[in-house]
Amino acid sequence: MKMEVLDVRKRETLNRLQRLARQTIQNISKYLDLGCGNGSLTFEIAKIFRCTEIWGVDIDEEALNKASMRGIKILKVDLNTQKVPLSDETFDLVTAFDVIEYLWNTDNLISEVYRLLKRGGYFILTTPNLASWINRLLLLFGYLPFHYEVSLKCDLEKRPLQESYGVERHVRLYTLKTLIKHLEAYGFSIVEVHGINLAYATSNSIVRLTNSILSWKKSLAPGMLVIAVKK
Repeated sequence: MKMEVLDVRKRETLNRLQRLARQTIQNISKYLDLGCGNGSLTFEIAKIFRCTEIWGVDIDEEALNKASMRGIKILKVDLNTQKVPLSDETFDLVTAFDVIEYLWNTDNLISEVYRLLKRGGYFILTTPNLASWINRLLLLFGYLPFHYEVSLKCDLEKRPLQESYGVERHVRLYTLKTLIKHLEAYGFSIVEVHGINLAYATSNSIVRLTNSILSWKKSLAPGMLVIAVKK
């Protein structure tokens, strides 16, 4: 199946994981993607790690049907409140790409990942960084951070240099330090941390230049990619 056009965040994620597949994470057989959507990214990740069994979880039935057409075994689950109806210690790899920020009950997701992973299995997730350099500047000048809104219905604010905006559905935003602490609290050990770009950090030349200078420090990058292992 032809790969769909991916945004800068997904391209960077795939590039990072290709390196991990060569150097760090190997012998992956069973793979679960939480918040798999239509399965396009799930399918690419599975190819990178040469997975033999691929599962996808989402709340959107239409998206799940598309994922199923890619050969992904699908489950409809509300990750805020429900357990994934699969046995403990089933998977070698679990991913959650830009999912955790949409959940009010983030503990349910993290505890379920820990339950479903085999010992020594990997959890890879991405999420926006509340404490990115650009969000710190926005707060300094009285604007809301990117990926944070106060209304589910009204577009209340357009930030400087922001090309498009709308009502976000994000509920929980992490800083890098807090995300690491939350994973460690459930028994995960952090393997690697990477800063990744998001669209707003690359769409404007001024922002892109500033981002290239400041994002060398992972805690200031627009997005975070964290690889953890079940101890």
